[in-house]
Amino acid sequence: VTLLREEQARKGFRRKKARLLEEILVKIVEWESQNAERFFHKGVAIREGIQQDLEETKEMGGLTLVGAFGSQHDDIVGSLGSLVAATAASTSGAAAGSLVSGPPVA
Repeated sequence: VTLLREEQARKGFRRKKARLLEEILVKIVEWESQNAERFFHKGVAIREGIQQDLEETKEMGGLTLVGAFGSQHDDIVGSLGSLVAATAASTSGAAAGSLVSGPPVA
């Protein structure tokens, strides 16, 4: 029974992760279109890495960003955690405004 609940929790997490990554990608693409430049975080264009992670999550249930970002994994995971939390808050009506705003961070 415990293993079944754990597997259900993992599946639920993967579904939620995929949905939030899709929402973050939409926000990044919107920002890039509005500003006519790529969105960078600490010198890394993160859209491609997020897209790769999303594809891995959907295809194989991947749960890490290591392959997508290499050595900058920890910094980006922390930042993405904040973005995911902000996206979750904004979709629940707790926060308003654009998720991604301002100039790219180098």
